[in-house]
Amino acid sequence: MAPSDAPAELVQIGQGTWALLRLPGSWGQTNTGLIAGADASVVIDTPWDERRGQEMMRLFEPHVRRAPIESAVITHGDADHWWGSDCLPSHADIISSEATLEEIKHDNPPRQASLVVSASRVLSRVPVRRIAHPFCIIGEALAGVQPSPEKRVPSVTFTGKRVLSMGGRALQLREEGPAHTAGDVIVYAPDVGVVFGGDLLFLGSTPVAWHGPLSNWIGALERMMALEADTYVPGHGPLATKRDVGELAAYWQWITTDGRACFDAGLTPLEAGRRLLASPDGRNRWASWLHPERIAITLHTAWREWLGRELSTPTLRQRVAAFSDTRRLQLEFSQGR
Repeated sequence: MAPSDAPAELVQIGQGTWALLRLPGSWGQTNTGLIAGADASVVIDTPWDERRGQEMMRLFEPHVRRAPIESAVITHGDADHWWGSDCLPSHADIISSEATLEEIKHDNPPRQASLVVSASRVLSRVPVRRIAHPFCIIGEALAGVQPSPEKRVPSVTFTGKRVLSMGGRALQLREEGPAHTAGDVIVYAPDVGVVFGGDLLFLGSTPVAWHGPLSNWIGALERMMALEADTYVPGHGPLATKRDVGELAAYWQWITTDGRACFDAGLTPLEAGRRLLASPDGRNRWASWLHPERIAITLHTAWREWLGRELSTPTLRQRVAAFSDTRRLQLEFSQGR
């Protein structure tokens, strides 16, 4: 079974609140959510193609008969969190941060991204499994995706904070980016103590920083832990607790300190990735997380930050370079290096 084809499980996590989990949280296994009020509902994120979007809607259908979907919140601009937006009711508002919409329109336009998906799926079939070709990783990430060149982009944007009143419930939308991407948003349902963290939260799956700065990510996690919440829904992986959020913050502290030491020593991102994964923390504390090789992507972002370059959504060339090093680490550590 391809990673993104894992069955989804709908879990009720509070009154009128559900998480749709795709475990264990690998490439493309995106969690989504549903919050239903008395007469209206909001969807949190969508999967990344029409087929999975339709599956999501079938699972949500029994819970929205009396509370139709009136809006959806897209937590950030990664394709696996919004490409399924075509499945939403045509009248529903699609809400995101202003930065996310700008990223979608200018840095990762749907038509260009769809072409990359199509090319990656074709090239990933070439028998190059034992070489460090970026399309090996990209092909794995995009396994089973059926791209479409046109998607519904956000129709309503905000900056900072926004209260979404929906069916007698008040949801807090909080812009916490840039960090994972340019405009990361979390959704806080204070009446049930639930936080939908988007890709600011990964559990059991190595996180990826595309944009940075890393300090913003740590700050966002600290603010999430300060909320009166018991349940955290990550963008990838099983449901999380405050302790899990703290462990993710510790990972970013590790990258910030030990990764920066590698940078100061003149290492490349690839060399730093090798050193960090071979360190005691890399071998023990984080080794059980899926895709430890994705540290290379984060280190490419961190190097741009520490070199004093303007932080932005990575270009296609920068993504390919990061995926190339990710593939090298994947091969090296699968061979027990």
